[in-house]
Amino acid sequence: MNKGKQHIEDLWRLYVSGQATAEQLQELFRLLSDPAQEAVHTEAVQVAAAGDGPFLAPDSHQEELTWQLLLQEADGLSASLQPVIEAPVRRIGLLRWGWAAAIAVLLSAGGYYIYYTPRPKTDLSITTKVPEIKPGRQGAVLTLANGRQVLLDSMSNAEIARESGTTVSMNKGQLRYEATGNTAPEEIFNSVSTPVGRQFNLVLPDGSRVWLNAGSSLRYPVAFTDKVRRVTVTGEAYFEIAADSRRTFIVNIGNRAEVKVLGTHFNINAYDNEPYIQTTLVKGVIATRVEKEAPVLLKPGQQARLSHTGNNNIQVLEVPDMDKITAWKRGFFNFQDASLQEVMRTLERWYDVKVVYERGVPDINFGGELSMKISLQGVLNALRKTKVHFRIENGNKVIVTP
Repeated sequence: MNKGKQHIEDLWRLYVSGQATAEQLQELFRLLSDPAQEAVHTEAVQVAAAGDGPFLAPDSHQEELTWQLLLQEADGLSASLQPVIEAPVRRIGLLRWGWAAAIAVLLSAGGYYIYYTPRPKTDLSITTKVPEIKPGRQGAVLTLANGRQVLLDSMSNAEIARESGTTVSMNKGQLRYEATGNTAPEEIFNSVSTPVGRQFNLVLPDGSRVWLNAGSSLRYPVAFTDKVRRVTVTGEAYFEIAADSRRTFIVNIGNRAEVKVLGTHFNINAYDNEPYIQTTLVKGVIATRVEKEAPVLLKPGQQARLSHTGNNNIQVLEVPDMDKITAWKRGFFNFQDASLQEVMRTLERWYDVKVVYERGVPDINFGGELSMKISLQGVLNALRKTKVHFRIENGNKVIVTP
């Protein structure tokens, strides 16, 4: 390996590990401006992203996160280039458009990208340096049958309670229920709630698994003793239901609708501030219905959509991109075809901020994925090509301005 290539790889390793000095960062940015070294930088990023740096996510999107972190740190050092992206999206050379623009467009060699689709006369640009607002994390509050609340954020392995012949415990950061004796004749209930900025997953008494997104809750019996396994959800949750041909599993959605299953995988998005309750089937068969109406059957890849208003009409839609529905469970934001309002509502829930539009909502759509592990500043910097103006007030209020 020649010295020049080795030096570039060393600089990238230092950057990813957080050990690079200001002088080394400056040198790295200078070397990025040499078109002849494009292939060397691309390979060096892949090598660095495969390492053990503390800033890297422990999954297959490590290279993507490397680019995102660099974009976050290099705010203000790049020219404001505006490459046109045509479908299908293809890999655009890093130096061809300028390194920072390419980072915004191409977040990994695997094709993860972020772009925007402006409407006519939309003019929004970031003008304010954003104070760091850290991303959300794993955690929840468990409410036991007697009303006692237990904070689960930092609990790892511990027995929490014994209720109705069932042991409630934390095992490797996951809440579990295990039958240990005779159950009570009447069902008693627990609930798990995730505040904004938290996610959590648990195993129900029947072995079903549930993942809760931020600002969500699940109410369920400590032991399923009835012929029907019934739970109630608010917010957003992903379910993997244990098969049991003798007992149907029913999810009540905020007293507005219900989903009936035997054994299947599906996602429910029922946030009050979203326009619809959306039930999306990943695997198996489910039936969703509202009171006094006939059930609607879904096949994998379909979504049942119900308005939060009084209209009981359930629409069934084909979902062309299932990754968009389940991205949050993998630790990613998927903003494909999302409006600015949709994006900002998602950021409100994950970063525990309040978004205010000073003079109306800009008409703009987005695309692509971003890691949920980066700070709010990193996300806003990745969205900078939309030219969104904003300012932060009182530490947690994001104001979007014309």
